[in-house]
Amino acid sequence: MKTSHPDIEQIWVDLHEDLHCFICSRVNHDKICDDIVQDVFLKIAANGDVFHKVENIKSYVIRIASNTIVDH
Repeated sequence: MKTSHPDIEQIWVDLHEDLHCFICSRVNHDKICDDIVQDVFLKIAANGDVFHKVENIKSYVIRIASNTIVDH
């Protein structure tokens, strides 16, 4: 049985606010926080086909965000 996964636009709608709060709680600068949120969604868009294989999309996106924070 195949599980339906949201498209990139739906991931943005569903997770943007939580992701923004997560990143801003770890980065104490609004502009940098916004830049990292944008970077995360660019990575999501660039690898959109991966999300059909992911069981827990939110935790996967949070992991991408954590790695992006470290990289920044």
